Amino acid sequence: MQGITLIELLVVLAILVVWAGIGGPAMGRLLQTQRLQAASQTLYQALHYARSEAVRRGAPVLVESREPGDWNTGWRVYVDRNGDGERSADEPVLRVEPSPPGDIDVIANRPVARQVRYAPNGYSMRASGAFQIGSFYLCPPGREGDARRLVLSRGGRLRIERIDADEGKCGG
Repeated sequence: MQGITLIELLVVLAILVVWAGIGGPAMGRLLQTQRLQAASQTLYQALHYARSEAVRRGAPVLVESREPGDWNTGWRVYVDRNGDGERSADEPVLRVEPSPPGDIDVIANRPVARQVRYAPNGYSMRASGAFQIGSFYLCPPGREGDARRLVLSRGGRLRIERIDADEGKCGG
């Protein structure tokens, strides 16, 4: 006789259920980590691109949230030809990014809550000439696990740090 018995089928099914129960939550955490990494890299690349374009063009380039003060709506990079810190109709948009994936919450502290401005020398500076430093927090849904912080230094350079989701702006 060939084939499998009902007992054999139930044993295999039970093993598969246990296997899925162990692997399912781990896969969810892996996907969340990848979404967080992708969102932080996308913001990092937009800021890095703006800095390099400011130096290349010899003009201020800004990265600002698409909706004032709400980085969760995405961001845009544009050349600020007149140097007023506001986008005019004749100022070209270089890049537009959509909302971050997977319910990632992007929170900026006060110095960078609205925008980041790069001067032609590559430094992050306000239109007034004051230097601009700050941090962006990328928080996972439920504020559990790891989060990311992008830190903007006085010289306009960025670094990405892994932090606990209960630290900084993610924690409260």
